[in-house]
Amino acid sequence: MRMLMAALCVVAALRTLPAGAAQSYTTGAPGDADCSGEVTAADALSTMSQVAGLVSLPACGGDADGFDGITVADALAIRRWVAGLPVRPRLVSVSPGSITAAAPLTSFVVRGGLLRNDTVFKWQSAELPVSVVDDGSVAVVEVPQELMVSPGLVVITMVTPGAALASDPLNFIITSPVSCSPTQLQLTGTLTVDKIGERATFTLSAVQNMTGWKLRSVAGPQVFPFPAGYIYNPFFGPVTVQSNAEEAANIQTWLWWAKSNKWNNTTKDDGQLLDCNDRVIAEWIDPAPPPD
Repeated sequence: MRMLMAALCVVAALRTLPAGAAQSYTTGAPGDADCSGEVTAADALSTMSQVAGLVSLPACGGDADGFDGITVADALAIRRWVAGLPVRPRLVSVSPGSITAAAPLTSFVVRGGLLRNDTVFKWQSAELPVSVVDDGSVAVVEVPQELMVSPGLVVITMVTPGAALASDPLNFIITSPVSCSPTQLQLTGTLTVDKIGERATFTLSAVQNMTGWKLRSVAGPQVFPFPAGYIYNPFFGPVTVQSNAEEAANIQTWLWWAKSNKWNNTTKDDGQLLDCNDRVIAEWIDPAPPPD
């Protein structure tokens, strides 16, 4: 009875919290106790109501701190976060979860909870800033290539600066370069080609290491080999492979092919995206050229 009364007192106190919300929060991420897609004072209230046994709500993100299920501590963590006070962040996943040594990819998607733009992404001893996408549960971090040159295990945590509050760690694997990376059996993709603009744009349905993959201009046949260690991540959107352009550094969504033209503008020239076993994952069929 004493525990119930204490919980009721906390519930009453939580009603005085500010009503500010984290917009577009991932539904069910740590802190979103009521599955609303936001983290507000209502989530602290929902958490305490569940602790007190007053309500039975969907099992969403009430376990904000990740310690021992839904407790009073979770409601207090949510309360502090809504109020803008330091709180222990959650780290749920990093995508991709591994990468090839010396790969050109430097952007990673972090999923967790109670994240802010001042939260620090700690890669071993290196502390890196994050860019929070939805003010709470998804962030993007850029990792310098010099931190990914050697294969091995990397320990990652999220840290609230100045408060000595750190998430549970995650292990990240840097693998040795390989000539062929396995392709997911259910992977699908799309491919479109702008022959005049010398741009081929593709998407894939999931994260994929594209070491050993090729883009092919069928009529040539001209072949673009993807950089060793390049990892496609659908979070960042379509990727363009550009030819007939001055050489420039590859980034997540733009890859340089050559200074010369690679697509035939006078005859039919289909495009194909092939995995490292030459299986066609996506294909663009060039419309028949107009009659003379």
